[in-house]
Amino acid sequence: MIGGCVVLGVWTIGETVDQVVESVKETEAEAKASPITAITWDAVTNARSPDNTLTELQQAELRQNVLGKRVRWSGTLVEVTSGSHVALHVSMDGDSKTDVVIRLLADQKKSAGEIAKGEAVTFEGTIDELGSEFLHARLKYGQIAPPP
Repeated sequence: MIGGCVVLGVWTIGETVDQVVESVKETEAEAKASPITAITWDAVTNARSPDNTLTELQQAELRQNVLGKRVRWSGTLVEVTSGSHVALHVSMDGDSKTDVVIRLLADQKKSAGEIAKGEAVTFEGTIDELGSEFLHARLKYGQIAPPP
């Protein structure tokens, strides 16, 4: 009886894992098919500059309005890392500081390995997180894109 329960438990878990994998694949496909928005890096960073006239409430609303949107931006490659996923670390103003981290889709690993540090890179992804003061961003479902 105990062995039967274990087998049943594994079967149920296995089915759940398959469902999760399918859900992730669907989410990635939906993200890739999402339209690119007109949100620019400058618009995101300028909203938090000391010279802006936005209230805290307006800044919070802006933040909520950009999360989940798909963008295409260009910058300078700082680093490519790998672990649970391959990620590009990109400077948006040409210095050596990472402004944006793009978690790439699995099929982008080879292309990521062909880009040299300091090289210009155009990428797209879905805004997943904005750092404090909008000084950095993290994108998910990233892809390396052709230059504009």
